[in-house]
Amino acid sequence: MWERYIVALFVLVHVFHGVDGDTISLDEKVRTLQDWLHKKPLMNLNMERWRNLVRSQPRNYSMFVMFTALSPGVNCPICKPAYDEFHILANSFRYAYPELKQAYFAIVDYEEAPNIFQQMNLNTAPVLYHFGPKLTGKKKPEQMDFQRHGIDADAMGRFIAEHTEIQIRVLRPPNYAAPVVVLLLVMLILGLLYMKRNNLEFLYNRTSWGCVCLCIVFVFMSGQMWNHIRGPPFVMTNPNTRETSFIHGSTQFQLISETYIVAVLYAAVTLGFILMNDPLDVKSKSEVMVFIGLGLVAVFFSLLLSIFRSKSQCPEGFTCRDGTLTDAPDQIVHVCCSTLNMSIGDWLTEAGLTPSQIPYIPLVKLTAIYIVDPSTNASSPPIHVGDEVIALSYPNYVTASIAALTFPVPPVGGGFLHVLTLIDAGAYPFAILLTANVLAPASVNCVVSSQNAPNFYYYLSNGTVPAGSLSYRHQYVILVFSTPNQLQISSSASFGNSFTPSQSSLMDGCSGNDISCFFTTSTIGSQLGSPLAGSLLYASFSIKL
Repeated sequence: MWERYIVALFVLVHVFHGVDGDTISLDEKVRTLQDWLHKKPLMNLNMERWRNLVRSQPRNYSMFVMFTALSPGVNCPICKPAYDEFHILANSFRYAYPELKQAYFAIVDYEEAPNIFQQMNLNTAPVLYHFGPKLTGKKKPEQMDFQRHGIDADAMGRFIAEHTEIQIRVLRPPNYAAPVVVLLLVMLILGLLYMKRNNLEFLYNRTSWGCVCLCIVFVFMSGQMWNHIRGPPFVMTNPNTRETSFIHGSTQFQLISETYIVAVLYAAVTLGFILMNDPLDVKSKSEVMVFIGLGLVAVFFSLLLSIFRSKSQCPEGFTCRDGTLTDAPDQIVHVCCSTLNMSIGDWLTEAGLTPSQIPYIPLVKLTAIYIVDPSTNASSPPIHVGDEVIALSYPNYVTASIAALTFPVPPVGGGFLHVLTLIDAGAYPFAILLTANVLAPASVNCVVSSQNAPNFYYYLSNGTVPAGSLSYRHQYVILVFSTPNQLQISSSASFGNSFTPSQSSLMDGCSGNDISCFFTTSTIGSQLGSPLAGSLLYASFSIKL
């Protein structure tokens, strides 16, 4: 009998000893974090560090943890740029506040610690969480919304300042590439002049200066200066078809690859005119050169015209549609149709969204839409139905918010307006943004306060940004609904929720995972009813750090 008590006591002693051994005091935690901070700005978390330094108490510091997937096999194009920006921010904090002991930065790589991803129920990356000093148990930490604020270090710094009041001045490493290239070019020119110091007659050669002038003309005619000012991407990927385009389809935009193509075509046409103009001593050779030059002009000038024709197939006020001939139904032709008399229903039908994805047709077409840049609160010019919006100045991967609307006539009946934005409604992945409970105005102008978090809700399916692209073009459908009373929406759909369908109440009641399910079977869709007004536009974004 006594032997059993002795064994039980022995076991209890070892159990309590093990618990005490696993518990780390606050001083030990801070000492460990400070030692790591003196070595590296970012701590790589494994399960033990995660459990002891992030999820356990006591803790009087904040942990900012980025969940990412840096392995090439995961195919996450945004993860590496986001990690680089996070590293710059952490390094800036390290130099500014080496002994502050109030905030620390860490990362969790999916390849190194997948069990931590599973514990947080994460299936997307990158994600930035703030684990405050008072966060305990299974409470959800604050999450930064990359879709609205971007992935640059300055945006992350604002997120940190909101939760800790620590102002971090971002210190970026200097870029010596441009000065080095200019210095090497100057040294090369000076070296050539020094080697030719006894024979500088080439400086008076008209042919050499003519070639230099032609190169400058080709650069400016191709739009290289526009590229330098606007910073467009090299190529663009269609998010629906995943097709890569080297020439943009809009007259309001161009790609870097398009600039090179146009410059080469201009050079080929110029060479053709030179061959036709410069006579040779031998008549037979001169005739051959004339024919070669004529061929160059005919071929490459035709290619040049075809490029401009593809960018503007129809005049202003018309839209281009694919059609078939009665006599040859297999032959596809392009038809220019007037858009002045097109209703919003015609636009949605033309885009293939009605009735398959959007079963209800809006009553009227919105006169204008104004989107806002969340980083600067700067509003855009008025955007009309069918417009192409070039949003290169927006932060990386930012989804533009609706700032204001203009109706053709004032909304009748009063009540509340609800602005629904559908991104890539006819494809997967897609996104749903809802600004609810906006007081109906008495005039045609309506200010939409989508920056107000309690009224803003979203549902984002995984992988909204196409993998492997540095630019993307999205289709935006804006629908305005009117109800006499406010919508009743669960708070779990507001800012900070996960992007997974099961945790977003905008899709509650849906058996499927598409836009049509939201309108037909979701709880919120049944409250909205038929849309009052709507519009459709296209937005091109560039991922630029």
